[in-house]
Amino acid sequence: SMGFRGQSQYLNLNRDYVKADAPEMRAWLKLWQRWLPDFLIDVHTTDGADYQYDLTWYTEDPHKLNPAVNEWQHDAIVNHAIPAYEKRGHLASIYLEFKDGRDPRKGIANFGSGTRFSTGYAALQNRPALLIETHMLKPYANRVHATYDLVELMLEQINQHPVALLATTARADADTVARAHHPHSSVPLTFKPDPQSTPYELKGYAFTISHSDISGSHWIQYDPSRPQSYTIDNWNGLLPDLSITPPAAYAVPAQWTAIIDKLDAHGIRYQRIDRPVTIHAEGYQLDDPSWAGKPFEGHLMLRDFTQRTAPREVTLPAGSVIVPLDQRTANVAINLLEPQAPDSLLHWGFLNAVFEIKEYGEPRVVEQLAREMLAKDPALHAEFQHKLHDDPAFAANSGARLQFFFERSPWYTAQHVGAYPVLRLDAGQLHHLPANRAPTGSDGNP
Repeated sequence: SMGFRGQSQYLNLNRDYVKADAPEMRAWLKLWQRWLPDFLIDVHTTDGADYQYDLTWYTEDPHKLNPAVNEWQHDAIVNHAIPAYEKRGHLASIYLEFKDGRDPRKGIANFGSGTRFSTGYAALQNRPALLIETHMLKPYANRVHATYDLVELMLEQINQHPVALLATTARADADTVARAHHPHSSVPLTFKPDPQSTPYELKGYAFTISHSDISGSHWIQYDPSRPQSYTIDNWNGLLPDLSITPPAAYAVPAQWTAIIDKLDAHGIRYQRIDRPVTIHAEGYQLDDPSWAGKPFEGHLMLRDFTQRTAPREVTLPAGSVIVPLDQRTANVAINLLEPQAPDSLLHWGFLNAVFEIKEYGEPRVVEQLAREMLAKDPALHAEFQHKLHDDPAFAANSGARLQFFFERSPWYTAQHVGAYPVLRLDAGQLHHLPANRAPTGSDGNP
């Protein structure tokens, strides 16, 4: 009767917060923008290992949060709501993602929440968020009461001290806007496990591990009649890994409607230019792409690529949008538009076409072209001979040999293969854009 985690288009809404494919998610984002709530609670049911707890709960790592949000969240949940919850007779634990589901004694790790999830998206929006997970093996009535009591206690906590929460989210929004005026600020895009674990007392059940003739692996079986505690390692902590310095603004050419549509979906403010503008800006050159071997959530995701910064002179057509980062949704824009962000539009495959070579060189034409290029460029001649000598596979591949010359010709470079279309503007470049560009919200309204 529960159904499945995919909606009618086979999309999991709890992987859709940033890419916003599902109509349900786009409607939810409009609701979010209309109400702009100060706190989010997301209620789930989980499976996996069995244990004594009525529910487990999760909040984003402090490094993913504005300091004021993290401080409020920790105080409200850890210092107040959870102790009050346990006084009501409940047993709660932090979220339990076991490093090895077949042996809980090996410890727990961070489950890898990102911006595609509810709590990760709330963090981008400068809002505290609480994930509640009851367990499928618990009686349904227990799960309902366990969830109801924690939600009630959180609401009571907020109702008793509303000013503290309102001041927290206002401060976080103001910090994000002010960051745009500090050109050397840093924003983490990815996170890595903290190498230092802490001990954690797991209130679980006795279990046995046996060899399975079915799977050929180990089979863990719990005995809920025998509660047992274990001291295990907690590896939940995260540290910033890859960070970037945000630009003053992004520029998105008008033809990239898929990107602009996502800005609209998230309520990100931008301005449209009303005439063509030639700008010199910072861009990215992306090479060596590799994709996942199968689709995920309706997309063939771009798994890996190389990236380097490249100065770019581009004429932006009328209708192109400028996304300033002195706005409260700046973190959402950064995570959509910076290629290396794990849930960027690039990673989700919305820009795969930038890697496609649309034009090619007819072999008989490139034969002549290669001779002309070698005659004019001794360095190219030396490079070609060197590659023939050092790469037997290349030397034996007639197509690769001709492609060597085509890729160094103006007919290839003019296609801008791998040129990321979103540009980064500094404050000076932003200032020199036409003063009469039309100021709009993402919905086209002032």
